Amino acid sequence: ERNLIAVDNKRGRVKDAIQKYIDYMKEKEAAGEVDIVPPFEGIQGVEGKELSLVNGFFYDTAEDFDYCPATRYIQWSFLEEMAGPAFSIAASQGLSYNSFSWNSFASDLETYSWDNVQSSAPGVLLSAELMGYDEDTWDCCVNHYENYDWEEFLDGNEDVKLALEILGYHKGTWESTSIEDNRSWSDLTEFQQAAAQYICYEEPSWNEDTLPWMPTNPSTPKDASFTAPAVNYKDWSDLSILEKTNAVKLGYNDDTWDEYGGTAQYLSFSDLKPEWQTAARALGYDEETWDCYVNHYMDYSFSEIQDDDDPKFALAFKVLGWTPEGWDSTSTKDDSLTQYKTWDELTELEQAAAEYICYTREEWNSRLGVSDEEDDFDTCPSGRYINWGALEVLAGPSYVTAASKGLFYSQNRWDAFDNPIEDLDWESLMVSAPGTLHSLSAMNYNEDTWDCCVHHYDNFDYYELLSEGYSEVVDALQILGYDAVKWDSGYEEDRDWSELTEFEQTAAEYLCYSEPLWNGDPLPWNVKRATPAKDAANEACPEIDSKTWDELTKQQRFSAQILKYDRETWDSDEGNSVTSLSWDSLSDRMRVAAEALGYTEETWDCCVNHYEDYTFLEITLFNDEKFKLSFNILGWSANAWESVTDRDDPDAEDKEWDELTPLQQAAARYQCYTPETW
Repeated sequence: ERNLIAVDNKRGRVKDAIQKYIDYMKEKEAAGEVDIVPPFEGIQGVEGKELSLVNGFFYDTAEDFDYCPATRYIQWSFLEEMAGPAFSIAASQGLSYNSFSWNSFASDLETYSWDNVQSSAPGVLLSAELMGYDEDTWDCCVNHYENYDWEEFLDGNEDVKLALEILGYHKGTWESTSIEDNRSWSDLTEFQQAAAQYICYEEPSWNEDTLPWMPTNPSTPKDASFTAPAVNYKDWSDLSILEKTNAVKLGYNDDTWDEYGGTAQYLSFSDLKPEWQTAARALGYDEETWDCYVNHYMDYSFSEIQDDDDPKFALAFKVLGWTPEGWDSTSTKDDSLTQYKTWDELTELEQAAAEYICYTREEWNSRLGVSDEEDDFDTCPSGRYINWGALEVLAGPSYVTAASKGLFYSQNRWDAFDNPIEDLDWESLMVSAPGTLHSLSAMNYNEDTWDCCVHHYDNFDYYELLSEGYSEVVDALQILGYDAVKWDSGYEEDRDWSELTEFEQTAAEYLCYSEPLWNGDPLPWNVKRATPAKDAANEACPEIDSKTWDELTKQQRFSAQILKYDRETWDSDEGNSVTSLSWDSLSDRMRVAAEALGYTEETWDCCVNHYEDYTFLEITLFNDEKFKLSFNILGWSANAWESVTDRDDPDAEDKEWDELTPLQQAAARYQCYTPETW
């Protein structure tokens, strides 16, 4: 509830600020003081689900900020060109920046917290909001909490205080005006860098580099002086016979090794039996590496943790929410709440603390029995697609009893998928017929698989899907041509599966349809998969796209060389300076060379450039809704797309092809990526 209120307040605050600025600029224009009123379009109301487009900028309506406004890190001389005249006016006239104070982060205003700015210079808030700032982003990204007293961190900012403690601060050093932190970014350990990032520093801002930034990415000192033995990262199947023998002595087998189980892991090295210590040493462990990478200090008392010579060690447990009482208690009710969070639910600071005590993402999630797979379930229960006549033989009599007596299926209802119970979502089913739970479980259904595989989310309102975390379901619906009005009105799709494009078929599969289910075929199924309709967005990539350099003719190689290719860049799919250009940006000579290789404007921009040279505004104006959706599905926003730094890139950009969800893979294919080019 607090988050929803914060979202509504922020939307209203941004909208009001924009409207005031529009009115102000119109007055200035009427008075002849300005010649051009910047274009303002697409301002959304509180109920809007999209991002609000204002002079090319999108204001994120999420309750928390994911990154600092990227436009603050554009050097002054390019600011108007890259951020727009409205942003430039807000920076220069509203916040009194000039070239020096902007590029060197030397404005007096940046030493103020948001509250101090509001009280001492209330007029600048409008400009700050126009630049994308609010209280959270200003205090973190601009002021880095430097204007806060130590006691203020005790009132809702405990994690900021912990980050400062990890960096070595305490009340005296933080509030002192005579002590300066002269460490460079490369002097900080990994844990300390994570703490610095938590208070919105990056390498260049920590080092007080002036714009434009040219990060050097120096090597980072490790927090620990030891590293895990190689065996720590091997699967059971990769262990040698000798390694397996020693692992068995420690109580491991093929299941517990790969799932980070085993008896010995609950003991510190000093508490292991002598023969277990020998086996552990044979696997490459010593006391330090065993206690960190295997035991994660679970066998330590909290007093032992606090007595460690490294103050960051105790702080890691504090960041993870542990108290002496909770750690030493034998009752799980005293556990830290982070113990029951998945890795993705941890804050960045909590993840850094977990890494400090040698957890990996996989091992952390394994404690909770959580797979690191993207999807909640792999397949729909296969028993539902056996025709009624063969059901007892293939699925068993108890399955038939659950289907017939528990869920009231008959042969006609089963084979034709025509049971009224399938019109109910799981939650409605539990309210109206709670006695069906036993039968549903016997048929291997849970809430996820029922709502997707049987119900296909038909009973969900459009905005209910958005508010309850089904954003990718909404993406799939939009790919299929649905909007809120169309979905909530009960519009029924009358296209055959073969009429869907490959992108649309993937979206339908995300809603747990298969070809016969989509077409309404009764059981038994005898499916020959139809060829999908061609996606209208782009022509097929030219055949030359799949050829190696050695397979090119002499003339084709000459054309490729005009486009700055050589053998290495052609065969590696790495691209070059020309592939980063759209067709419109190519020289006339380059276009002739590209045409000689079989490319057109459409195929070049998709198959070679993948639209990377387009502005986000050009993408949003493209006359193809699925095209725009493909960028949303891959996590792109206007701020991230136009950003000059990689830190704003969506998570999908750092994933291998096999790590993408099926919907993300379809979106990437829609932009002409293959697994190799991705």
